[in-house]
Amino acid sequence: MSDAPAPGASPAVIDDSTITTSTAESTSTCDQTSTSAAFPEAAASSEAAASSEAVTPSGLAKPSILPSLPGLPKSIKSIKSPSIPPAAVKTAAHLDAFIVRLNKCLQTPSGIDAVLAIVCYTARLGSVLLNTAAGRALLHEPVYRLAVIFASRPSIRSILVQTSGPSSLKTDAATAALVLAKRMRALGTLLTEARMMLRLWGLVSMYVWARSLLKQLLAKQITAAKTQDAEKNGEDGGAVAKADEPSTVETLIGWTQLLTCIGYQVTENYAYLSSKGVLGASPAKQSSLYIWSSRSFSVYVAVELARGAYNIVHHGVSDTPAKKAAAIELHRNFARYASLAPVMGHWSLEKGFMNEAGLTVCGFIPAALQIHKIWQDA
Repeated sequence: MSDAPAPGASPAVIDDSTITTSTAESTSTCDQTSTSAAFPEAAASSEAAASSEAVTPSGLAKPSILPSLPGLPKSIKSIKSPSIPPAAVKTAAHLDAFIVRLNKCLQTPSGIDAVLAIVCYTARLGSVLLNTAAGRALLHEPVYRLAVIFASRPSIRSILVQTSGPSSLKTDAATAALVLAKRMRALGTLLTEARMMLRLWGLVSMYVWARSLLKQLLAKQITAAKTQDAEKNGEDGGAVAKADEPSTVETLIGWTQLLTCIGYQVTENYAYLSSKGVLGASPAKQSSLYIWSSRSFSVYVAVELARGAYNIVHHGVSDTPAKKAAAIELHRNFARYASLAPVMGHWSLEKGFMNEAGLTVCGFIPAALQIHKIWQDA
């Protein structure tokens, strides 16, 4: 490119900024020339880096992802992020949602008890099923396959060979089913004890319950006094609002349930702490305390069943979404306490009247209903 102006063109106007820019460009050119002469390898690397930058339509240089270093293998430059199968992504998303929801359930005492209860009775139910299948030579095919897989593990296989000697695969599977059933039963027993430990603090919530009942009783007495004063002054006593006050029957039910729950919690806590050496009740006394604890809670369950039956009969037609939801909740509570009633009746007697399978099934139903509600609310 020539520095002289084209023929017929007007001379360019040169100011201080033009002189400064020209001087800087000349200096930069001289510096680059001297650097290239002194360090030819560095100059070649610099030119390669400059040529690797792509120019975008806006005129800005697009930097490369990897630095342009001398001797960098082309295979490294062409590395791409690994493709994740859609099924794995979907599974990870479901697992993440499940853990987040489970964490919400575990943030309340009722949620913790619901999770422990469903795991406890699931383990107990699995133990009962495996014991039944083992006793009948594993006639149920799904249980048989599960036991075969369990028995095929080298550690379990060695235990079976040491304890029972060489035998058929079906016998080994039956023995493995008994081993698994024993471990699941142990898990259920451990979680039952964990739930009892959590209930040690139940008297605190019962104090709050009693406090609320006392407030209702005081509010009812204040309202009655205001009504009498209004009638003495010749005013309409019915004008005093009573909509938020519980009826006399509801008040009696509330106090009855509170007293039975206090008796249940005190006797259970005393028996459990004595079994751990914290208190001094003898084993015979502990058994008696557990029986009276179950009897106290049986009264609570009976009252809830009567209340639920009454509310279901007098609920009316469910013609709105709110009424339908209330009807579902009423039936859920009734089914929960109806399945819990035979369990509490069994433990209220010294010898009981139900076997382990019946107790497990009847205990599993309220646990499943409880975790279903907690899971929906979360």
